[in-house]
Amino acid sequence: MTQPQIQVKKIDELKAVFSTLDEVTQEYALTLLQTLRFAQSKCYNARREDVKSQKS
Repeated sequence: MTQPQIQVKKIDELKAVFSTLDEVTQEYALTLLQTLRFAQSKCYNARREDVKSQKS
């Protein structure tokens, strides 16, 4: 299975599970995903800064 096919499968699974949640739990899930995205971007930016400082 190729990477795009795997991603499509995972997205379909996520949609299926998400649709089974009640409204409050969906809000919790969305908040969690947004928090993870924020943390991931902070880690990514910190790594980029580390690489920049090592090059200098």
